[in-house]
Amino acid sequence: MLEQADGSASKADGVNPRVGSIPTSGTNFWGVSYLGSKPMGRAPVAPINLELVREKATDIRYALARLRQYGSVERNTFLEDETTVSAAKYQFVVAIEAAQALCNHLAARIARQAPMSYGDCYTIIQRAGVIPPGLGERLVSMVKFRNLLVHKYGKVDDARVYEIMGSDLGDLEEYLDEVLEYLERRRDDETEKPTRDKAQ
Repeated sequence: MLEQADGSASKADGVNPRVGSIPTSGTNFWGVSYLGSKPMGRAPVAPINLELVREKATDIRYALARLRQYGSVERNTFLEDETTVSAAKYQFVVAIEAAQALCNHLAARIARQAPMSYGDCYTIIQRAGVIPPGLGERLVSMVKFRNLLVHKYGKVDDARVYEIMGSDLGDLEEYLDEVLEYLERRRDDETEKPTRDKAQ
């Protein structure tokens, strides 16, 4: 089991108490080590790069569509087809790395922090209120799967790849939905602020 962080931070600490905490240390099948994140200081932060957001969202959606296609075939047919297995692993890497690039951008632009590890990034944007705690935990677990695919490709269980295609793709979809909804709310708030200020 992963150890749970204390979760006692308050608004005074610069953390949204609504979102709770996610694992910051420990290991499980997916486990990853977590280091602290670096604050980026008080310098003005550039706005969200919407072109980058659109690009990464497109990458994630395309990869998920391909993975669903591969996962729709019968299990043994999939496992016996090395070309399809390799293609599925590649699309997992594409989707997870696109999600990571998006996370890094949001951590820098919204939370004004530089992640010290892949998993740390999801901790940061969760605490900033971009994604909910439960999703944050699953995305941290997803990082380990990406590391296995990239660094220990030959040790990845192809049957596990098939299982994930059938059960866990929704986490990436939910992540994308949560990010886009957050950015929509943020845009609406920024649009309304000048009107409120003028009324006052």
